Amino acid sequence: MGQHLEIAQQFIEEQRQLHPNLAGALLAGSVAGGTETASSDIDLRLVFQPESGTPLDRQGLDSWRSDIYIDALPVKWADYTDTERVLAHPIWANDMNSGRILYDPTGQLAQVQLETQAHFMETGYIARRVQPLYKQVNPWITNLQQAIIAKQLPSACFYAGKLVFSLGLIPLIA
Repeated sequence: MGQHLEIAQQFIEEQRQLHPNLAGALLAGSVAGGTETASSDIDLRLVFQPESGTPLDRQGLDSWRSDIYIDALPVKWADYTDTERVLAHPIWANDMNSGRILYDPTGQLAQVQLETQAHFMETGYIARRVQPLYKQVNPWITNLQQAIIAKQLPSACFYAGKLVFSLGLIPLIA
């Protein structure tokens, strides 16, 4: 995790200087789990306390450092500091369950992480995380079948990709 972690920490420090409303940072993905390879990217969640009227926009955040891509996703403070909201969302829940907090001056992210980890595998929360996925998958299967019958390869590829990505989320959900 050496070089990737060092680059992530430097990037976060730069973002702190540029964005005074940066309230936290969480490392996700393979780097957080210590399973990165030389070609792994750095998945960061930059947690912002939005200033009034300032939209969260990832434009200008993603970048390359030492041939390593930094995938920096800006997220709202309210989305990552409300345990109920976190546990109900497949991506946020996984981020907080297995991510590594790199910047948390208030300690609130660490508290939500502990609460998330304590409840992550409870069946009620798993069901809440699966529900939106279930609603999306059925129409995509229908659309994929129709595209195959109509021999519309671009549409078939589009819906197959959506299905593969969505079904790939299941390990994150559970």
